[in-house]
Amino acid sequence: MGKSNHGEGVVVAVIDTGIDKGHPDLKERIIGGKDFTNTGDYQDDNGHGTHVSGTVVAAINNAGVVGVAPKASILALKALNGQGQGDIDWINGALEYAINWRGPNEEKVSVISLSLGGPPDETEHKLIQRALQNDILVVCAAGNSGDGRHETDELDYPGAYRGSGSGSCGFKQKFSGFFKYE
Repeated sequence: MGKSNHGEGVVVAVIDTGIDKGHPDLKERIIGGKDFTNTGDYQDDNGHGTHVSGTVVAAINNAGVVGVAPKASILALKALNGQGQGDIDWINGALEYAINWRGPNEEKVSVISLSLGGPPDETEHKLIQRALQNDILVVCAAGNSGDGRHETDELDYPGAYRGSGSGSCGFKQKFSGFFKYE
């Protein structure tokens, strides 16, 4: 394996419940944010968006965990409310914003994270395709709302759109049994 730069220069748009702007592991990595839920602020009032952002950029500081890309930057886009629910227009607005966003030094989003799920939406699908056409990697949740039975489909959208992959891999970098790619 090559040497890592810990995500330096990468901007990850996390479309979720916002971010705890004062979190000691995250506050230095926030490049910006926007609220789409009409609360007036992208401060996290649920905790899920902060958790997702920490998975990405938690600092190397000898305390707690370290994110997978601790030198990347987070663009926190709040499209889910305090109950973790969102309107598809909020999610699509955040997707559009992430695709078109430019930072203070003309940075662009490199990755969009969507740890959420719901029914299919044509506009959402087209926005994800547009992000991919603009060389933005889109990472989607595989779905958290299934019934746990092997004979039923457990996938939610956006993770279930054709052309997307959903699933996980273990320490030996082999896909889990629920991996799907179409």
